[in-house]
Amino acid sequence: MNWLDEERQRRDAGQRRPLLQSQHELINSRYPGCTLERCCECDDPTGRAGRGDDSLYTDEGDGPYCYDCWQGIISNARLDRTGTAGKED
Repeated sequence: MNWLDEERQRRDAGQRRPLLQSQHELINSRYPGCTLERCCECDDPTGRAGRGDDSLYTDEGDGPYCYDCWQGIISNARLDRTGTAGKED
């Protein structure tokens, strides 16, 4: 068994570890979608590959988020700062 198979077994067991983008590409060439990062909010692919690949996380460590969900978080944070979030017109 080589490291690609070992990584697949780890992921199937729910274990994750940081990988380089080149490692993601190698794993996904054998096991398509194996290391695909998914949004914690909507479960869509993020198009990114972990914290080392500019994935979107809040300062509190929540994430990863896809771009659309991230934009919603940023919009809500701006509203919270202005004191208008949750208030009706």
